[in-house]
Amino acid sequence: SGCDLPWGGDPKIFKIYEAGYTYRPVASHCRHAGYAQSRSTNSQPPDFDVEGTNYRYAGIYLRGGGLSYLFSSNFPMELVRLPDENDPNSERVLHTAGTNTEFYVKRISMNDIEHVVAE
Repeated sequence: SGCDLPWGGDPKIFKIYEAGYTYRPVASHCRHAGYAQSRSTNSQPPDFDVEGTNYRYAGIYLRGGGLSYLFSSNFPMELVRLPDENDPNSERVLHTAGTNTEFYVKRISMNDIEHVVAE
């Protein structure tokens, strides 16, 4: 469940109401201002060097491995997948900001998974 854009003025809500797994976590990094890496697109430091946060999209990382997920929403939703989910170096640019900052997502290692707790 979510509310508003990360940069909007309404309450910042992004919650998981039901989550469960048996062996390995299936979801990680559930955030209203979604998790993403940032980097400069030129030789200067990035205009927005807020590591781990992008303020355009809410987000949650979901584990693959043949799992299926069902999404529903009462507003337009864009699901983002990596171009090649079998390639450990695959990444997708979410958006750019300022004059030289690029926000992108890539795989999360098993050591960096944040356990999602249902509300």
